[in-house]
Amino acid sequence: GSYLLKYLAFTALSEEKELWSAYVRLGLMALPFLLLFLCMRGNAVATLSRHGVRCPEVIYGAVGLPAMVVIKLVLFIMYPWHEAGRTELSFLGGYDQVDFLLESTVEA
Repeated sequence: GSYLLKYLAFTALSEEKELWSAYVRLGLMALPFLLLFLCMRGNAVATLSRHGVRCPEVIYGAVGLPAMVVIKLVLFIMYPWHEAGRTELSFLGGYDQVDFLLESTVEA
């Protein structure tokens, strides 16, 4: 009986540690996207304004983070070995530069 209680207690503690560890790993994976979302705010709002989008800050706040994930996937597929934009002034060029810098910083 006591072996079963010890086993159940150990299992519960290890599952709790694994769950906490999973949350930490998920946070570390999401951190570059959150930082990228914050760093690209000015460039994205300017690009949306230039294209005539009404309320660009609200639109960016609502769809910006999911868009960052989709843009990263598109860049990974379409430009795996070279830069996406010729200059940092284009949205994709700026995104590519900031993404590289943030990944380097977070991984270091």
